[in-house]
Amino acid sequence: MEGLLLEAALDLDGLAPVSQVIGELRQEVAELRAEVARRRRENLELRQQAGYWKGQHAQAVKRLEQLQQDNEQLRGENRKLQSQVFGRKTEKDAS
Repeated sequence: MEGLLLEAALDLDGLAPVSQVIGELRQEVAELRAEVARRRRENLELRQQAGYWKGQHAQAVKRLEQLQQDNEQLRGENRKLQSQVFGRKTEKDAS
């Protein structure tokens, strides 16, 4: 951007009128403002998406923890039932 300004200012043979340089600078400023506005919209959208996916991850972590707790409980019940079926019997059969 500075290079363009310096080139226009140093062009002594075809000295551009000041109003033309000002017009070009205004147009460039308008383009830059439009780009900044577009980038801000994109930034907002990406922040919203990040928030959504963070929420989804938090819910998935909660579900995972609950499933792990349920799994441990079921494993305990399974061990208890197997010990009842296959464990040592305390009562002796009368022969």
